[in-house]
Amino acid sequence: MLIKIIKLKTLPDFKLYLEFEDGKTKIYDVKEDIEQTPIYEPLETIPGLFEQVQLHQSGGMIVWTPEIDLPCDILYAYGKDCEPMADQPDAGRRAAQYREFIVGELIRIRHEAGLSQAALAERSGVKQQVIARIEKGHSSPQVETVLRMLLAMDKKLVVTSV
Repeated sequence: MLIKIIKLKTLPDFKLYLEFEDGKTKIYDVKEDIEQTPIYEPLETIPGLFEQVQLHQSGGMIVWTPEIDLPCDILYAYGKDCEPMADQPDAGRRAAQYREFIVGELIRIRHEAGLSQAALAERSGVKQQVIARIEKGHSSPQVETVLRMLLAMDKKLVVTSV
């Protein structure tokens, strides 16, 4: 019986994370295929090709090109069992959340300093219209713009790892 793949993710070092319809999760190392079978060599020699892998609509194989594919029975039989990966919020959504937080902090600091947008513009050299667009969420601020605004309010940016 063919157990179909329901989720596929590329990992570093030519490894694949796979979830199958029976609930099993596996890591498959494509490096051995690349080293032993010439048809797979482009996965290593063509930059970015490995990351372009797709799950075939049948769920019965994964494909990179019409010539390069791997059937799910091989992936299932030779993949190493692993723990399921937790779904992470996508980077775009996280970046938007950080941007909203930073803009909110800029507004809070400006209000605490008792500055109008015009006064902050004069101190920072950032145009008032730019400050307004940033505060309304109509524009993503450049790092230099954020720094100029903070320095004009005697504040600094501190970055920590999460």
